[in-house]
Amino acid sequence: MSAYKKLGFLMVFILPSLIILGYNLGGVWTFSNILFAYAFIPIIDEIFGKDPQNIEKNDLPALAGEVYFEGVLHVLAYVQVGIVIWACYVFSLGTMSGLEMVGMTLSVMTLGGGAINISHELGHKPSKIAQFHSKMILMTVCYMHFFIEHNKGHHVHVATPNDPATSKKNQTFYQFWAQSVFGSWLSAWNIEKRRLERVRKSTTSFSNGMIWFALLPILFCGLLTFVLSLQTGTFVWIVPIFFFTQAILAFSTLEAVNYIEHYGLMRKEIKPLRTSESFTFLELQPHGKQFSAFPTPTPTPFQPPRLRSSPLPNPPTF
Repeated sequence: MSAYKKLGFLMVFILPSLIILGYNLGGVWTFSNILFAYAFIPIIDEIFGKDPQNIEKNDLPALAGEVYFEGVLHVLAYVQVGIVIWACYVFSLGTMSGLEMVGMTLSVMTLGGGAINISHELGHKPSKIAQFHSKMILMTVCYMHFFIEHNKGHHVHVATPNDPATSKKNQTFYQFWAQSVFGSWLSAWNIEKRRLERVRKSTTSFSNGMIWFALLPILFCGLLTFVLSLQTGTFVWIVPIFFFTQAILAFSTLEAVNYIEHYGLMRKEIKPLRTSESFTFLELQPHGKQFSAFPTPTPTPFQPPRLRSSPLPNPPTF
């Protein structure tokens, strides 16, 4: 891969930069990040079309191990955490108008939705540091159970009735959202419960990762609220409201992708997917091809999902 193409991956840092720039410019500029991701990028993508010199599949393993690409992923984890902390701070100042608060929330949501993509990639890696950074990102969007469910549940049961993240034919997005959000949490709890039973530990002990995954986002938000309240001299109720709002919106963009990517798919044979077959390099498009390794798939006839029931747009590709 040429140095020019490698530099292109640094464009991902435009998104957090636009959040900060939008805040400083104020007004409608606070919507800059979401407009860049959901309007400008799709328009440019449509104009330029497919890259004829895209990465070949055979080159992916070698490129995946390059320090440069690994570094971008890990830096983005800290960028995500830093932006959420900074955004909580500017909300605590109480200087933004209602319009600006909406714009800031949607812009941070856009970054968080894309950061889940980064978390997905890091969570597939065997490195403990990568997995830590994956969990750190998920903490900022209150979706830490995804770390367990995606790798140990979704990849085993995808395109079967046992997978909460597989949308059913003729199912609306709102029905699917409830199925996936609550169903994936329950699935992750059961997976962790079985793990603890194998090592003869109680599900009510702090060895249960799901307990920590539930507590950490609350503790993180609570600490931010406490520190910022001390700084301002009053309880900044807007901080937890902002934090949990952007989190719900961020993981809802993930579920919008799941809804479209897995809509109406069904197979008979269950075979786990190898981690090495996960998508790489901050690109979401190959996600639907992950499961092509399954033998003799038998999908149901596909019909386009009812988009009027799915108002959330596809999150930006990093």
